[in-house]
Amino acid sequence: GINLVFEAKNSDGEVMNQDRVLSRVRFSYPHLRRFIPLFQKIAKCKGLKESLLTVRWCPTPEERLSWDDDEGWKIFEENMRVVARLAREGGLKGILLDWEDYKKARQFERIDSDPAIDKTVVLARKRGNEIGKAVFSEYPDIVFFSYWWLSSSSWWLGCSLPSGELQKDELAYALKRSVWVAFFNGVLDVLPDGAQLVDGCEKYHLESSRRDFYCQGSDMLTSAQALVYPENRKKYRQAVSAAHGHYID
Repeated sequence: GINLVFEAKNSDGEVMNQDRVLSRVRFSYPHLRRFIPLFQKIAKCKGLKESLLTVRWCPTPEERLSWDDDEGWKIFEENMRVVARLAREGGLKGILLDWEDYKKARQFERIDSDPAIDKTVVLARKRGNEIGKAVFSEYPDIVFFSYWWLSSSSWWLGCSLPSGELQKDELAYALKRSVWVAFFNGVLDVLPDGAQLVDGCEKYHLESSRRDFYCQGSDMLTSAQALVYPENRKKYRQAVSAAHGHYID
């Protein structure tokens, strides 16, 4: 399959596309459903039956949502609901997610304007729960492919000292990054049977001669369970699979 992108304007003349899902632009299903016949046609082509609809959660710094911004997160939630519906009705296998911070907005970190870290982590899990519900309610057996699920945070697993405690500078960084782990656990909270999560493990220099694929797969599928809340580990084992990106450049 391939990954697909889309673009249209809502009734206010605002552009709706894969880059505007996480923004204050409200997606309108009636203005986007014209893509469904095209998606269906593509999905029926030989070799394209596992095509995915692309979303990028990469806001600008000005568009970044504070973790306690209920209105902003509600718009994002409804936008993801529309995208999931388009993918399902279009006969696509699911969604491809890219959340790399190209614009340095630090959306999935805690910054000074967010609530205290303990409150932000709770809010992040809540937001993951909300976004997960929006996606899975529209597409219960979706394939949700992300370039990074927990592979983005697997470096934590090597951060401990012999005593088992994090160094202060490592802990400070880990706490800033922990909101993604909490967010992902929120998604797992509402993951239905039949949905699949694929971790793309987007690393550029993996080599079979060094057994990199084996080691990375082991980190994702085994060691990374340490980052999954105990109540979600069974779901993680059942639903998450590993995929390794290859770059011919």
